[in-house]
Amino acid sequence: VLASAIVASVVALSWIFHVDIFLTLVPGLASMKLNTALLFVLITGYISFSVNRSYQRAQNIVLATIFLISTTTFLSYLFTFSNPLDQLFVADPFTAPDQFPGRMSWGTATLFLLFAINFFIEKRSPRVAEWMMIFIHFLSVLLVLAYAFDVNSLYNLSFFSTIAIHTTLLFAILSLSSLILRPRGFVSRILTDESPVGIAFRNLLPLALILPVSLSWLVMQGYWNNWYSLSFGIILLTVLIVAIETLLVVLYAHTLRNWYRREQALQKQILESEMSRIEIEKEREITHSKEQFLAMFSHDMKTPLATIMLSSDILITYDERLDVEKRWHHLKNLLFKACEELD
Repeated sequence: VLASAIVASVVALSWIFHVDIFLTLVPGLASMKLNTALLFVLITGYISFSVNRSYQRAQNIVLATIFLISTTTFLSYLFTFSNPLDQLFVADPFTAPDQFPGRMSWGTATLFLLFAINFFIEKRSPRVAEWMMIFIHFLSVLLVLAYAFDVNSLYNLSFFSTIAIHTTLLFAILSLSSLILRPRGFVSRILTDESPVGIAFRNLLPLALILPVSLSWLVMQGYWNNWYSLSFGIILLTVLIVAIETLLVVLYAHTLRNWYRREQALQKQILESEMSRIEIEKEREITHSKEQFLAMFSHDMKTPLATIMLSSDILITYDERLDVEKRWHHLKNLLFKACEELD
């Protein structure tokens, strides 16, 4: 998002200070208009504001501005009237008077209008808004690939005739950023998911996006340089795509296997930890039982032993002074307490 804001700001400043090099990346192709650059800056601001709810008012102002400019431009194409917003800030010396100087292309205005509608319905119908943003991203990527593969037939259509290459790139980047930054969207949920699905998605998505496009472009380069016929190029591309799909399936299976092994190791560790905890608890219970038994035994032994010791001490100390009856009394106590201990 920040990179998109920087690129759009550089293009806007290039219009103001007449630095032509940043208006079009490839000489002879369409340039990014000032209104287009300003709307890209507003979209990056809206996406940044959406992260913090305290900027709700600023979001509404930005959204209203995007909707107003894109709708006005779209209607000016539809009903062929002069739009004062086209050259409101600076004049466009590069476009012929009959080609609406300063006006963004019909396709650009439509994409900006779709962005505004998408942002408007995002909170009311998040699922519909997400699918709409996926469509916007698909269309943006289609335009980028048309430039990459030099598909002139697409840009011969008036709908896309004056859309610049960096305009298509910014549309693709911002639509993808909007999908990723939606907390309730399934794209962001899958990207942040720590399950095997999320891990595989994060690992395989770059390969699934980059490899087919790169290989297709390389195959087309061979065809354009007359290294082989179109039919051979199609066969070669088919074989390469099948190989890529096989590679992605193998990588996905490898990811699942690694996750399964980690899950098994974690479960084994948890089981061992639980068994250790149970053994420790048992040891504590046994120790506690022993302590209770010793305490009870000690308590039970104290009273009889005290009586035995007292009677024995009396008999030893006062043997000559005691009469026969008292001697028998203390002897009975000794015998009785000794029998209790034996029982």
